[in-house]
Amino acid sequence: MNFQLFLLMLACLLSSVLNAQDKENAYSKDSLKVVSLLNLGYKLEAKTPHKAISTYKKAAKISESLHFNLGSFRAYSYTAIVFSDLALYDSAIYYNKIALPFAKKINYEKGIAATYINLGNTYQFFGRYDNVVDNYIKGIQIFKTIADSSSVSQSYQNLAALFSAINRHDKEIEYLELALKNNPKDNKVQKGMIYGDLGLAQTKLHMMPNALAFFNKADSISKIVSNNRLSFFVSRNYGEYHLLTQDYKKAIPFFEQALHINNGINDEYYRAEVLLKLGEAYLNLKRYKASKSYLEKALKFAKKNNIREIQERVYLELAYISKSQGDYKDAYTYKELSSKFSDSLKNERFIKQINVLEAQFKSKKKDNEIYEQRLLLAEQESIINKKQMQNKIAIGLALLFLIISLASWLIYKQRQKRKDQELLVIKNEAQINSLESLIEGEEKERLRIAKELHDGVNGELSAIKHKLNTLLELNNKTIEEAVVMIDKSCEQVRAISHNLVPPVLENFDLKTAIADYCSNMNNIHEPKITFDFLGDTLSLSKLTEVNVFRITQELLTNSIKHAKAKEINVQLSFRYNIIQLAVDDDGVGFNTLNLTSNGLGISNIKSRVAFLNGEIDFVSSENGTSVNILIDIAKFNHD
Repeated sequence: MNFQLFLLMLACLLSSVLNAQDKENAYSKDSLKVVSLLNLGYKLEAKTPHKAISTYKKAAKISESLHFNLGSFRAYSYTAIVFSDLALYDSAIYYNKIALPFAKKINYEKGIAATYINLGNTYQFFGRYDNVVDNYIKGIQIFKTIADSSSVSQSYQNLAALFSAINRHDKEIEYLELALKNNPKDNKVQKGMIYGDLGLAQTKLHMMPNALAFFNKADSISKIVSNNRLSFFVSRNYGEYHLLTQDYKKAIPFFEQALHINNGINDEYYRAEVLLKLGEAYLNLKRYKASKSYLEKALKFAKKNNIREIQERVYLELAYISKSQGDYKDAYTYKELSSKFSDSLKNERFIKQINVLEAQFKSKKKDNEIYEQRLLLAEQESIINKKQMQNKIAIGLALLFLIISLASWLIYKQRQKRKDQELLVIKNEAQINSLESLIEGEEKERLRIAKELHDGVNGELSAIKHKLNTLLELNNKTIEEAVVMIDKSCEQVRAISHNLVPPVLENFDLKTAIADYCSNMNNIHEPKITFDFLGDTLSLSKLTEVNVFRITQELLTNSIKHAKAKEINVQLSFRYNIIQLAVDDDGVGFNTLNLTSNGLGISNIKSRVAFLNGEIDFVSSENGTSVNILIDIAKFNHD
């Protein structure tokens, strides 16, 4: 590590210590959301690729707003891969080029190399072989530098595919053997893929026994690993082998199995190719109807994705079918279309082969020039470093001492801040405990008063009523009125007792208690009171239930006494451990900026909500009042 880089790292350390405390929580939360979206997109790729693309784009947008370069790179890179699988190669190239600068910003060498390889793969589908070679060589050089043997192996396999496209099968086998040599032993899926490609190369050299031996090796690996892509190519390759050995009946089941597996990997190019192969197999069996059906499906996919070589071969097979059925007009038309594509492809291939050789020459020349420049720069840097080393060491030690001193001071301040926070937490806990004791004391006093009213005053009133009833035989109207008054007094005492300690709350749950209370108040008072419950079944501690019930009582009492409302709506909901209580009325409203002026009721409500670690919101106007309370029962742990 050179000295300038060392100083830069020390400066960055200072900056990160000063800023990390404020930014860490928000950044980590959003970056975790990016990772979650990337994982979701990966799960969606196989069955719903367009949803995966949309998910990756959301991840990219969040990453760019955070300057989270690794997240941006992965989101755009994954988007490009999905577009490539859908055979939308223009879009794949576009998003790979967007991804590349983000990888370079963070010097993510593996990501840079992988993007070059992906660009090479995509250009190959277009037949732009000069771009293919240029990107492959860039990617392989980086993978070799970071000693990523698995990626080097994959890159050699890609280069082999390039030489296969220009009919250099000797070079194709050479690079496939290099891919096999560099492939790590534990990467069995990659090994199976290479065996499959070696088998295909042997078929092009008409070495069918060798081809079958490689296909069998790939099949053996596919049986011990679970990988849909490898299974697809094993089935496709066996079908190709039987097609080339003219055993068409054996070829068809393998192609059909490959087509079925392809539905799970959404690869449009190979789907079109397998449909073409099925058409060829049925054609050789002279089953023209089945052959034409598969060929037309292959043509549809090839046109949709602009796969010209597939279109050329489909038109040729359709011409043969039309000729066999005596339809010479269609046969001529199809042959003309096939020839048109064939001539175009031959010209392109000739030009591409020239471009490949030119690109290889330019790349080697460019590498030599870069190497010579690097040697010259290294020599110059060595001379400068020797002359300035002593001064830099002295400056570095001084800066290091300063940084250590600053870091020590910052650590001391952080510890002091943590102690202050701990004291604040202890103080808050003491306040909560005090509030809990106050509320528990209030409930006990309510219970005591309720019992005295019920057992004492109510009992004595009942005894007086009994004695007065014995005198009713005298038909004294005054006594009769006294009995009625005692009945009303008993009802009031019972109502007060029930309000203090509702028996429904003791014997049932919060929902039933509030519903019963609303019903009783509806019978007694003029405003129309309605109650609704939404959500999951309530399962709360008695302390929580009592406090929510008291809050509801206070809110209803305020609406009845002060609001002059005609209708009062009470709604209780419980979902995802969140209690939501809403009380709305159509009364005259009050000034929400001066809540303390509304008396003890509002104060009691706010105290109970604070005790439950909840949130309260008052909205009031001349058209009515709406109170909303949210309580997360997971935050209330004083039971």
